[in-house]
Amino acid sequence: GGGGGGQEGEEGVGVSAALEEAGRRLAMHVVAAKPAFLDEAHAPPALMARERALAEEAASGKPDKVRVNMVEGRLRKALQDVALLRQPHVVEEGGPAVGAHLEALARSLGLEAVEVTGFVRMAVGEEQADDAAGEGGAEEEDEGGEEARQ
Repeated sequence: GGGGGGQEGEEGVGVSAALEEAGRRLAMHVVAAKPAFLDEAHAPPALMARERALAEEAASGKPDKVRVNMVEGRLRKALQDVALLRQPHVVEEGGPAVGAHLEALARSLGLEAVEVTGFVRMAVGEEQADDAAGEGGAEEEDEGGEEARQ
């Protein structure tokens, strides 16, 4: 962590370096945790419908309040497994949810927000839907569209 005082230019460099490091660490998380999509808004509707149907089936016969809680809990768990912003951050100490970690990072840097607007994960030997060249390339990902707003 940096010291206090300093000129605004130095602070900008510090913020930029902190965001670059956060991006690197997020890229390592994407490699390890293999998220399928960014968040629930980007979840395939068929997946969410299937998860909801499985949860409803498991909770059938329960009182309404219990059933609703079971279904919501199961959906939350499903998202935690595959939605990037819901996953426990495997690189950060204590494993905070990625989204919560980015909110804390923004606060610590004095920014309004640090957002991930998308990501691409590629691995050797895996097919890429938008890979026009047909080359898999090295296992690498782009934290894609990480933005900071003041």
